[in-house]
Amino acid sequence: MPIDAANPKPPTYPRRVGMDQVPPHVSPDLIRSVGITFAPDFLANPQQFFIDLQTKQPPLFYDVGPMGNAWQATKHADALHILRHPEIFSNEGATPFPRDPNDYFYFIPQEIDPPEHRKYRNIVDPVFSPQGVLKLEGKIRALANELIDQFIDDGKVEFTEAFGRPLPVMVFLDIMGLPQSMRDTFVEWAMDLLHSNSREIMGEAMAKITAYLKSAIAEKKANPDDGVVSLIAHAEVDGRPLSDKEVFGFVCFLFIGGLDTVFATLNNVWLYLARNPQIVEEMKADPDNINAQVEELLRLWSVTFSGRVVIRGYRTARRAAQEG
Repeated sequence: MPIDAANPKPPTYPRRVGMDQVPPHVSPDLIRSVGITFAPDFLANPQQFFIDLQTKQPPLFYDVGPMGNAWQATKHADALHILRHPEIFSNEGATPFPRDPNDYFYFIPQEIDPPEHRKYRNIVDPVFSPQGVLKLEGKIRALANELIDQFIDDGKVEFTEAFGRPLPVMVFLDIMGLPQSMRDTFVEWAMDLLHSNSREIMGEAMAKITAYLKSAIAEKKANPDDGVVSLIAHAEVDGRPLSDKEVFGFVCFLFIGGLDTVFATLNNVWLYLARNPQIVEEMKADPDNINAQVEELLRLWSVTFSGRVVIRGYRTARRAAQEG
């Protein structure tokens, strides 16, 4: 049944947390606690951590952790099957961020299953597609040069604070039509929500984000501009205006992702380049191949991974998973 994003409802399945909430159908030999997102070896080298899962853990295992228990599929064939079958593995409720059950919303389009997912993507694709981003190249290049000029004479830089964080966040805020003066506050909220590993701190951050974005959306509805918040606030799906819940869920999802994802990826890429100066020399020697090189770096050092909710009992050749 399609997800009704205009009238969202909190998930009815239980969110299991901890060893005492492992379902009885889970075989004890598949229970693990590997520490995805918080274990020291994950934080030290997430990419190597996931590589090691391929050899150190079963292809499908039940992971127990303080942020929630979940099945983990580590093989390409299993992951691809899960991603391509939303009738079994749904996006609905798969995002772990805390929300007020009395003011619930879906993160759009992340928590919307196909084919409705595509309808929401179509709203912002002209902005975030390769062709849309290409229109921003001059502005992004100029901003990058301005930031570099501030430290180039020093011969060294603290990359995260001087370049890795401000560049993508400033570009993103301009795209969204949100004030640059709030940049540091926005970043603080995003860090608390995404990296605190504390449900209490995450909840407080989510409340601050919610209050601010509701006010910003109301302002854009009254005074439209060229930003993405305004675009979404006045968008339609299937010939009808988006509901307030849809607009908020869409803007909120982009807000959270835009403040952290590109920054974190840039950090990963530049750390890799700093540790592998020969790669830098290869790139400098072959500037015409820069697009392919960047694509490969993004593929290798991406920071995102996807979750799904099992909405009906399912048995693989490996094991069975039950609803929820």
